[in-house]
Amino acid sequence: MVQQTGGAQLQRKLDENNIQRSAEAEAIQLTETQVQYAIVYNRERRYSVEAIKQIQRTVGAKDDGIIGSNTVLAIASWQAKNGLDVDGKVGLNTFAKISSFSPTHETETPGVAQVEEELSQTEIGMLTESTTANGVGETIVTAAQSQIGKIDYGQQIPSLEKPNKLEPYGWQHLGTIYQEGANKQWNQSELLKSWRPGNTDWCGIFATYSYQLAGVNTTWSWGVGLTGSSVKKFWPYDQAFKNSRSAFEASIRPGDIAAISAKQHHFIVVSTEPASGAMHTVDGNQELGRIKARSDHKLSEVVAYYTPTVNAGGGTAMPLKPFVGKSILFSRSTGSLVDKGSKPDDIDLTLSQSCTAKPDEVKAWRELLDVANRGASQEIKVIQVTDQDIAKNRNIARDPKLENTKAVMANLTDKQKCVVKAIKDNRDTIETKMFTFGSYKGKYGYMYGDPQAPGKAQPTAFATMGNEGNDKLRRAIWAELMETEGGSGAINAYDGARLSWGPGMAMGGALSKILNSLFKDQAILEQFLPYGITWENNSFLVVNTANGFIESGDNALNLIQANKQLLGVFVRAAQVADSKQKVIDAQFTEIDNLIKKIPPYAANWDIDVIRFAFHLDYMAPKYGWSKHKSEYEKTGGKIQDIIMLWGKLASGGKEPSGAYLLSADGWALTIDQFKKWGNGVAWKALEKVCPIKLPLNKSEIKDAKRTEFVDLLFIRNLKGDGYYAFPFMPRPTVNAQVPVNASKTLYYYYYQLNGLPMKDMLGRLKTYDPASLDKLLANYDQFIPDFGMRTKIGIQAAITKTKKKNNKVFKEKKEDLFSNPEFAKLPPKQQDEIKTFLK
Repeated sequence: MVQQTGGAQLQRKLDENNIQRSAEAEAIQLTETQVQYAIVYNRERRYSVEAIKQIQRTVGAKDDGIIGSNTVLAIASWQAKNGLDVDGKVGLNTFAKISSFSPTHETETPGVAQVEEELSQTEIGMLTESTTANGVGETIVTAAQSQIGKIDYGQQIPSLEKPNKLEPYGWQHLGTIYQEGANKQWNQSELLKSWRPGNTDWCGIFATYSYQLAGVNTTWSWGVGLTGSSVKKFWPYDQAFKNSRSAFEASIRPGDIAAISAKQHHFIVVSTEPASGAMHTVDGNQELGRIKARSDHKLSEVVAYYTPTVNAGGGTAMPLKPFVGKSILFSRSTGSLVDKGSKPDDIDLTLSQSCTAKPDEVKAWRELLDVANRGASQEIKVIQVTDQDIAKNRNIARDPKLENTKAVMANLTDKQKCVVKAIKDNRDTIETKMFTFGSYKGKYGYMYGDPQAPGKAQPTAFATMGNEGNDKLRRAIWAELMETEGGSGAINAYDGARLSWGPGMAMGGALSKILNSLFKDQAILEQFLPYGITWENNSFLVVNTANGFIESGDNALNLIQANKQLLGVFVRAAQVADSKQKVIDAQFTEIDNLIKKIPPYAANWDIDVIRFAFHLDYMAPKYGWSKHKSEYEKTGGKIQDIIMLWGKLASGGKEPSGAYLLSADGWALTIDQFKKWGNGVAWKALEKVCPIKLPLNKSEIKDAKRTEFVDLLFIRNLKGDGYYAFPFMPRPTVNAQVPVNASKTLYYYYYQLNGLPMKDMLGRLKTYDPASLDKLLANYDQFIPDFGMRTKIGIQAAITKTKKKNNKVFKEKKEDLFSNPEFAKLPPKQQDEIKTFLK
């Protein structure tokens, strides 16, 4: 069958080559399947009955207005006589040829959805220029621009109905957009829930609302997308734009609705700059629910566009088949839009014939597939859910997302597709239920502790080791890390290291060295290759089943970090018999190399102190004995001196108050780690002087006026709502009269609380856990001469609040508090503040 390149061009080509066709022979060549397909195709064009009759009269079929097999065969015969592709389908070129043969033909043009004939550059221009010729595109742009600034859910303004109540600016107008752009009417509460990006998407709804304002009749339907009788759609490398991305980009015009694959986002095109690839757009559903003008979308990102089909005669085109919008993504391998709902990957792995890739063929993917060549703007990114996201939506999933995985797409052969599909199928067998979420600096990612007892993960070297001296230390440190950092299969993919495997071994450090060793072993390769993962030249190589390429470097690492199946391959390798021992031995070899670097002066230290100091150096050598050998030697192994030395180094210097402060997110786990490392030796020392977190904030500790903090180390609590002080409890400022009780450990707690107004005191007490509150109450009576009963009543109120989950106990505690004669002695305002606190 001859490739169609435009009716006139093809006719000339046929004439030049003296090609003669037999209409009867060509018609007979249509199989029954081809005939049926042509019937469906022609019916989907939705020609009017009169248009069908005109077609039938022209091709010599019975003009009954019904497209059946006889009409299709007549069309095929007519196509052969007129130098057209013989397929029985009336597409754009066939319709144009038929129209030219009929002096009474309709002025309307056919629907162009799924047009199979390729369009010439001239024809592309004719189609797209029709919008501009009638000024419709400019009208749409003006309509869209008129909406900028009319919605901003970041602004809170007084309600018209209730002036004392604030409401988001523009929610009423958003209701109008939903009603007219998508024929959906919601009340205020529904709108307030739906506007946020990530909930109900309304970028496409805004685009169709702009069309409505401009007088173009089309709407948006959830789960379907753009519908209506006055739009047409195109996408790159498919049908009209086959093999011509530049033609596709050049044909996008002002007023078109363009779509990009990222978040299935749609917007109104204001103007384009083909030379630079830039676009100017108006987008709905932007941050904080805004309608905004943007200039950061690129023509190269557009995967589909829609344009009003208003022709030069002023009429609109035929109704189109509804476009499946929210569930599609563009596949460059096939040059078409694919249904994401039916395919888990964007790349089309459909084979022309079935295949079964042999295991050795799958493992040879490095030789078969190409490495992705990504530009700076195409790098794969990991987007982690944040505390702020969760604050906005408690039900939000905490799984990290990947962006730009499809920024480059491979055009795969059947053999390549077969191997990629096999890798994907292998990954689907990986267990992922063990993964939970960890958080670092307010961002969430995957983790798994693999809680193996050290005795069940014994390095081979242990078989020849004793239990005394250096061997005892080696065993103790291995147990230290396995107990506190996770087993040999542990995964941490949520913090700044991006990937840690085993007992705290992170990329860029110990893990890179371990991988260099492991992947020289064929048994380890056998555990990873079937899943499309390997390690070469200090870098991961990972098959990206979403685009058919091999990803390398940071792109590969990002794929691993945000994919539970890929992370599960590492867990599996550390747990199955064929590779488990090799993984353990490689991890111990690296740890043993670090044990050999323990300074000789530490040999006689208490073993728990050695384990703790080793752990400090293991996690942050910048502040450990690796970089500060002489300073640690001066501590003589005293745990108090080691804590202070490390704290001074890690804090970076004194604050204006004279204190050392560990407050950044990077130190949020310090107290939790102190409770575990070295059998809790550091925590025991800290707890003796500061058994409860201090109700202080960072600004207070930094305050130059707080001279009582000089030379103290403050370590932030895990939740960031208080600090622990070391090596002793602070005392009142030097200008205050210091009573005898000030030497007692708990004095400063009561001193701080007593200096606060009742409302603020209750606020601080609310941050304490029940055990700390009980400790404060149990030791308070000895300080009554210093602080009176007011602070005690506040502590009792805070304890009462902790019982709120048990309604009966809560009521009893509250009644006891309110009946206490000391409560009655409080000023009425303070009594009311306590009652409000306990509501």
